[in-house]
Amino acid sequence: MGLIFLGLGLIAVFSQGLYSLELLTYFSSLLGLLALLFVLPFMNAIIKLGRYDKTLSRMIGMKTEDAGALYKKTSFATYVLTIFLNVATVPVIISSVRDKVKDFGETFTQVFFTHGILRPYALVLFWSPTEILLAMTLDITGQSYLWLLPVLWVNSLLFLYIDWRLHQRKWNRYTLRQEETKKDPESLSPIKKKGFEMGLAVLAFIMIVLTGNQWIDLGFLFIVTVTIIPFSFAWSIAIKKPKAYSRLGYLMAKNNKDKLHGMFFLFLSAGFFVELMPYTSPFAYINTIVQYVYETDMYFLLFLLIGMFIFGLAFIGFHPLVTIALLIPFIDPFVDELSFGLTLTIVSSAVCTMMIGPFNVTPAVLGMYINLNPYQVSLKNILFAFLFMVWNISAAYGITKLLEVV
Repeated sequence: MGLIFLGLGLIAVFSQGLYSLELLTYFSSLLGLLALLFVLPFMNAIIKLGRYDKTLSRMIGMKTEDAGALYKKTSFATYVLTIFLNVATVPVIISSVRDKVKDFGETFTQVFFTHGILRPYALVLFWSPTEILLAMTLDITGQSYLWLLPVLWVNSLLFLYIDWRLHQRKWNRYTLRQEETKKDPESLSPIKKKGFEMGLAVLAFIMIVLTGNQWIDLGFLFIVTVTIIPFSFAWSIAIKKPKAYSRLGYLMAKNNKDKLHGMFFLFLSAGFFVELMPYTSPFAYINTIVQYVYETDMYFLLFLLIGMFIFGLAFIGFHPLVTIALLIPFIDPFVDELSFGLTLTIVSSAVCTMMIGPFNVTPAVLGMYINLNPYQVSLKNILFAFLFMVWNISAAYGITKLLEVV
């Protein structure tokens, strides 16, 4: 994919005669994303060190009598862990829950995990300040995270609750084995303590990011990136493990660096192509259509076109980060006027690809654990993802019209 973007960019250079040393700066437009990807393992390290993932795993099996209740606990644990572990949440949850549902058959197990992991995974990333899709979108639109956050929270928790209710009604007749339902002999106090620590950490991180974004005009992506390491280190001091954290964080970041080589080339090439795209003739044709929809005040259609663009390209291998970058030249003329609606549309459509993108890493990793190919995993969530996107596009349209009146 990186070679394709580089090739298309070079075609634009030669066809338009754009020969200048300024071209070298075009490669840097997406470097901020790579910086965030590099520092995320430092957040993962503190979760591993504090054994917060193990605590949530123990919580799942406690006082759980049926599959409906187990689904709710699995979904909640995924929702919380994803904030810190991201895709590493998948093996943690599966290893904790697989034995509890294996008696119901392989088909049930596959549906349980594709719904119970991917749905809360996407719903929490919808508002998480460490999610790169959200950070990138806020940088593009200039929308305030503080004003957007209540809407993100409400829509995320609403769909999480609906998903829980649907599965509880559907699966409460599936009784777990007796040995799984007996009372856990472990005390609840350590679990409550760890849960309190994680909740406090999430709130503290959000407050720091909001304050930094309010006082430092360098973009949301930059604030999140420079906050992660000192925040994680301060957390390690609070749990009295700074030396162990430094070692583990270094090792995890080093391993992550080796995996970023392909992403580095992809984002450099994509940034190069995005900067050159406005000089191409296909851009002019597409931009004419987009501008017409905007100028005729068909905002719902505009948001729907953007959402379907992100949603659809996920099925042919485009990472949502790249797709969002491709959108920048088209929305630039009206991004200030429609910043709230555009942000909500782009973020909701992008996180949906976490559930339905067959080339996305999370469905692919999950598929390996439950013996499904990525397309089979994606199809099990496509309706839920589409409804979530349309709901948010409708909300984006309604809020946009409301802001016009105000």
